[in-house]
Amino acid sequence: MDEAALAKFREAAEEGDAEAQFQVGRAYFWGQGEKQDDVKAAEWFRKAAEQGHPRAQNNLGYMYVEGRGVKADKPEAAKWLSKAAEQGGASAQDDLGLMFANGQGVPKNLPEAEKWYRRAAQQGLTEAFWHLGELWYFGGEGLKPDYAEAEKWLIKAAANGKVAARNMLGVIKEHGVAGPSDLSTAAAYFQQAAAEGDAKAQMNLGRMYYAGQGVTRDLAKAYQWLTLAANQDDAGAKNYLREIASTIPPDQLKAGQELAAAFRPGKAPKIKAKPAQAPNAAVGSPELSAAAQDFLVAAAQGNAQAQSNLGRMYFTGAGVGRDLAKAWQWLSLAAGQGEPTAQSYLREITPSIPADQIAKGKELVEAFRAKTSAK
Repeated sequence: MDEAALAKFREAAEEGDAEAQFQVGRAYFWGQGEKQDDVKAAEWFRKAAEQGHPRAQNNLGYMYVEGRGVKADKPEAAKWLSKAAEQGGASAQDDLGLMFANGQGVPKNLPEAEKWYRRAAQQGLTEAFWHLGELWYFGGEGLKPDYAEAEKWLIKAAANGKVAARNMLGVIKEHGVAGPSDLSTAAAYFQQAAAEGDAKAQMNLGRMYYAGQGVTRDLAKAYQWLTLAANQDDAGAKNYLREIASTIPPDQLKAGQELAAAFRPGKAPKIKAKPAQAPNAAVGSPELSAAAQDFLVAAAQGNAQAQSNLGRMYFTGAGVGRDLAKAWQWLSLAAGQGEPTAQSYLREITPSIPADQIAKGKELVEAFRAKTSAK
């Protein structure tokens, strides 16, 4: 903003014009024509907000959320965001949805969060697409998960460039919670997000390359993607990498290290998909049986990471016969020890496991605990 324009806005702002007050606030907020000053920005936003200016209300709410120029105050933030949201501000609607989803400044209320996200999404806000997808995927008190609804919104988010949405779409396709499992499509989604630097997608793609799920098995690429995820402090990737590193031949390990070192975030290369397999078939190559056996030995000794890995293998059928009860058993045991990947994975897959298999899994858990406590 040039000095002449700012001078005009300041003059009008002093006379009480709400739009001018908002513009002066923006000048201080961004340091455009004025020295950046959050306190003065908040003061001018407040003047405009009190006159009903929706963008000023939204910005003031944001400043109360972040504690910029004012003391952080979630209830006060919710008050101003509500005013802006009621006037149709898409960003404020999405932010208010987040506050209801997390119980920040307002009581936690997932249906109310969904309402505000949906209003923002109807205005085409990408973040609202993403938040709706997450909300319907995980659900919670007052909102039962709906994977088909989640997939619908995540597709919109992904189409608008939301990288994390591509990873979650991969999870949906891998687990088959919104339709038949499609490992090739899952791998393609993971590849897209991984190539953009998403750590979770890199972790998931590494798993699939190691197991040969949806892609041709490639230990070098498995090591590459898991290493890239681990370098971003992804706990699941670190654990998985530690478990499988000794099973990768030295030449493949070196190749994987070179691939990881050469990686630069950007456009995803095409991947060679494996032929489709029946959903209940054991997927992955026979060589994985040795890895599964190693995990089984460590899992039986109480190793939480091995239990988590084994549970995932039983759920997907990678290197073992697919067994949902055993998947639930080992993931539950790992989750009970606080293993974060198992906790997250179990939360994701439990709705897709039949009740009788969960009941059987619980029996296996109790039998395992009884056996180990008797030693």
